[in-house]
Amino acid sequence: GSFVYDGTAKSLAEVSGQLPTGATVTYANNSLTNVGSQVVTATISGANFADYVLTATLTVTKATITGITFSHQSFIYDKTAKSLAIVGNLPAGTSVSYANNSLTEVGSQTVTATISGGLNYNDLELTAILTVTKAELEDVFDISGIIFKDGSFVYDGTAKSLAEVSG
Repeated sequence: GSFVYDGTAKSLAEVSGQLPTGATVTYANNSLTNVGSQVVTATISGANFADYVLTATLTVTKATITGITFSHQSFIYDKTAKSLAIVGNLPAGTSVSYANNSLTEVGSQTVTATISGGLNYNDLELTAILTVTKAELEDVFDISGIIFKDGSFVYDGTAKSLAEVSG
């Protein structure tokens, strides 16, 4: 029998078919919780016949990690590094690592979250886009005290400009 890991002990069902009157069945090695495989022995015993031994394989396979999301996010530039994070509870025995998960300047990049499944879960790789967008100047920098003054000039045939900003 094969089962997908769910954290509970698994065992093979009882021997099927009609047992002789007075016969009993005993099982050995018939419990498995974590991913793996083992041989289970069922021994049919009775007072009037020799023991009859049957074997079967009990297998627990890796489960798929569910309940985890990893979404695209956009941030407005504020001079600090931005990153993404998975949402959801990791199953026991798993861990997450990120690649390409820091962005300070304006731009976009693909971030990868790799969840290592450990003994009982399949690995899971998720991707999302991290974006930093332009901010309004006054939202990022203190621009108080910056002045752009009007100017008046008498025509003298040369180009004039108001290019000087003070503050």
